[in-house]
This record gives sequence, C-alpha cells and structure tokens, in this order.
Amino acid sequence: MVQEIIGAITFSIPFLFTEEIWEIAKTIEIWRTLAIFLMTLFVAYLFISKSKLSNIEKEEWHRIPKRLLTVTTVSYMTSVLLIYIYGINNIANLSLGQYISATIIVSTFAVIGAIAVDLVK
Repeated sequence: MVQEIIGAITFSIPFLFTEEIWEIAKTIEIWRTLAIFLMTLFVAYLFISKSKLSNIEKEEWHRIPKRLLTVTTVSYMTSVLLIYIYGINNIANLSLGQYISATIIVSTFAVIGAIAVDLVK
C-alpha cells in the first residue's frame, strides 16, 4: 500500500497544480466525468489482470482483482486529500460537482502511478 501511495502522489502532483485541470473540472459535463472514471477503471483492470510484471498471487473478490480495489481506493483518496491539503478547491473556486470532477481527472494519473510503482519491484 505504501508503494501505491507513493506512486499515486508522484504521478498526480504535477497535474494537481495545472490550471488547465481546474478549468476542465469546471466545464466538463457529468457524463464525461463518469466516462473518464469508467475508462480509468477499465484500463487499470486490463493492466492489473493481464500484466505479467508482478509475481504476486492474483487474489480476487467477487471476480474483481483485489489489487484493482486497493489501487483505485488509494489513488482516489490520495487525490481527494491532495486537492484539500493544497487548497486547490479554494484557489479554483470549485463547487462540489467540480471538486468531484477534479478528483476524477487527477486520479486518472494517480491510478497510473500507483499501478506502475506497485508492479515494478
């Protein structure tokens, strides 16, 4: 889990401070935000389930890889906390819906980082 947190933070921080991300979060429609969320989960699922990089036994919970659950939980929680800690919500004047959109957009990169650092040992 520590590796996943480090990967999520490392990959998401550069995008967290990009004003373009904030503007996208302000203007994106909810269905596009949902599409980004689902696309991120799908790509993460493919990478985790089809990857030959890790020697760790692939455990599942109701046919969902546990690694996918931990990676996405860590990544989304990390993104929520980073946006809050750095005060991006106040700087960008994000509403609750925009905050959620920003979290999902930043978490796309956090998921990639968490998977990359977790699987490369």
